[in-house]
Amino acid sequence: MNLNDLPNEVLLQILSFLKQPDLLHSVCRLSKRFYRLSRNSSLWTRVDLSSLQIGSTEVKRFLKQNLIGSFTLDLAIRFQDDLQNIQKYLHPLLKICTNLQRLRLFSGHADHFMSLYEILPLTIRHLQLTMVGIRNSDSSKLNKSPAKLVGLEHLSIVRCSWFSDAHLNHLLHSHPCRNLVHLDLGGCYRLFGGAPAYLNLGTRIGLLIRFLDKTCSHLRFLGLRSVFNCLSHVEQSGPVSTVSSMFDSTPLLETIDLSCNSGLSHHICYSDSSASSFLQSLFSPSRLAGRTKSKFTLYLRDWPTACVSRIIRACTETLDERSTLTLVANIYPEPVIPPKSHVILVNQVSERTTGRRATSRTADEPEQKKTKSQEL
Repeated sequence: MNLNDLPNEVLLQILSFLKQPDLLHSVCRLSKRFYRLSRNSSLWTRVDLSSLQIGSTEVKRFLKQNLIGSFTLDLAIRFQDDLQNIQKYLHPLLKICTNLQRLRLFSGHADHFMSLYEILPLTIRHLQLTMVGIRNSDSSKLNKSPAKLVGLEHLSIVRCSWFSDAHLNHLLHSHPCRNLVHLDLGGCYRLFGGAPAYLNLGTRIGLLIRFLDKTCSHLRFLGLRSVFNCLSHVEQSGPVSTVSSMFDSTPLLETIDLSCNSGLSHHICYSDSSASSFLQSLFSPSRLAGRTKSKFTLYLRDWPTACVSRIIRACTETLDERSTLTLVANIYPEPVIPPKSHVILVNQVSERTTGRRATSRTADEPEQKKTKSQEL
């Protein structure tokens, strides 16, 4: 028996394990039968082209093949880094994906924020922009428009240096987002009074707290990697209590990423008492209300070893048998975990620190390495 002896239903099940570029480049060329099967709509409900670098020509060619449509629920595209006006190429794609629920965009440049915002489908529940540039990021030109992405559950704006408070408020429309459970703003250092205002740390945390309290108090994941990575305008005392109250606005929070925040680590870990205060806010009685156990994950990559050690030491004094803290860091040498500390250390040590080769990637990064533009 060979592949041609199998019924179409079985072959479609086998082909569903292949990536879409493989269907286009290889499978469709085997025979007329496999050409038809490779274009079956069941194989194009989730389309991941993030392993390619797509230019304007590839987008036009892809559209002509009529491979996506109302049946497409998930779409991921990586544009060429220097491709301008990506909204022009996205619009015809999104226009035919009338039931799209998940959209992930990597690289490329839009003309301005509104040109990108206005073409987003109303059905979007998961939106991710990674290293997407905006040529004109003037927030004063944001148009007043009714709330659009009311069903948004997952928002990830990562390494978009133009992204400001005005853009965030416009995207979420400054109203309670009861469905939003995942918010990742890693690398968006302009947020909450960052550049060019450079407000002090206490004030910036206060702006974050007000935003969380007003807009997304139902979060379970909050990513703030490199958002507060500045020491030049940091208060010398007081902000730790402000940082602690951040968690009062998000009682359901289970994971927070505070990696690469030198301004934050400088104050939270200034002393053992500061570290204890920080932990007590995570596992306060109000947050534990109604729970038999509390598990929390804290990402502290690129924090000083001494700071992480203080937090581990504070766990022994702060956490009871109901609470468990998972700490994800990259410190060397690795500290000794005290007995009964209720802390799990996941240490991702880098090659730079120890000479040992180690690899890591964020959850939002595609698995395959970027390649040059390929035909679709």
